[in-house]
Amino acid sequence: MQQLEESIQYLQIQQEELLDKADELISVYWAWFTDCNRTIKEQRNAGLTDALSGMYAPVIQRKKSGEGIKPYIMWRKFEPSSIRRLNPKFSKAIKPGFDGGYMTALKKATWEQERAMSLEVKLNQLRLAVNALQSSIVKMRSVKRKIEKETNQQASEV
Repeated sequence: MQQLEESIQYLQIQQEELLDKADELISVYWAWFTDCNRTIKEQRNAGLTDALSGMYAPVIQRKKSGEGIKPYIMWRKFEPSSIRRLNPKFSKAIKPGFDGGYMTALKKATWEQERAMSLEVKLNQLRLAVNALQSSIVKMRSVKRKIEKETNQQASEV
């Protein structure tokens, strides 16, 4: 039983390391994204351009799922706004495609499309690995509960 618990903890550590890598990539994108949006806003206020601010950016969200919390690496669409902050509450979730990726949705992006699509390739690899680890963690927890249940039943029979 101890080995099973250690295996679950190991998988959780591996999952967190992958999420940290994704967070690093996302942080770099957000820095670039906000800098470009700031430049566009300044140029638009000066009358030098009529370009729209970028709308697509990735986030990592953790949602309650069953007994635990499942991490999601996803893209969100931020509508143009003068008061917009880096808050997913002010955005709409983009639905992933059939392959679990977001390439189709990101084709609608404007000036940020090339960088967003190259980031999505990296994030999709991480997303697949994180989801595989999550499935393994859930399955191992289920096996652990079954073993505990059988052990308790055997102990009560004796």
